[in-house]
Amino acid sequence: MAMQQFSGYRLPEKQNNSPIGAENVKKCGTPTCHVCGAPRLPPDIFAELDHLPDPIPEPGSGSYQHFDDLYGKVETTEKFLPSAKATPEKGNKCPFNPTAQTAKNVGTVIQCADCGKWRCMHSKRMLKKKDRDELGVVLDSILYSCGSSFQGMCHSDEEGDNQNNVLNHVFVRANLNCRTEMEYTYYSANYEAVCIYCASSNPQQKEGYYPQCEDCTQKPTVPKRGAKK
Repeated sequence: MAMQQFSGYRLPEKQNNSPIGAENVKKCGTPTCHVCGAPRLPPDIFAELDHLPDPIPEPGSGSYQHFDDLYGKVETTEKFLPSAKATPEKGNKCPFNPTAQTAKNVGTVIQCADCGKWRCMHSKRMLKKKDRDELGVVLDSILYSCGSSFQGMCHSDEEGDNQNNVLNHVFVRANLNCRTEMEYTYYSANYEAVCIYCASSNPQQKEGYYPQCEDCTQKPTVPKRGAKK
């Protein structure tokens, strides 16, 4: 199956033991910096920019507060960053059982900006072309990290209705974090073979086992589901 990939906003590699989230993206402002490069905005406008906020839960809703309610208004920390959780959420938070078929219904995977692993997106029904196009536009504008929920990103229209938002029908398992290996459903849906531990391309493939790259060969092999031992 040809894999349509969405990385959202791809972040630079972490440096100097920077926080796991790395959402705190803003150039340092030093004209000679070899990492950031000189800001292209006029100095007075650049000085007014704030760092991107970390996610903060919306009390009682199970989703996160909107970006507009946090940016430049609230000082945030990485306490609630989904990918930084030591243990994943309990339950996948999908209203149906996520399977290879529900992953094929979307036909798209999204990449975690922190760990680089590809995560399956699931829908109970096959998405129409209109929905796929809308999903592509939405995913190109968000930053995904393992454990995040799309439903918290749904915005209401001018009439307060968000029922037709494609993100209401597409789900990613919530019981994932950056320590979680690639999902078995990724391989069952026949997406491109990548290392089960780190998602590197062109891994070594051994019959009856999930792929592993050369750097991860020291880790235990993982038998495929249903494979004869």
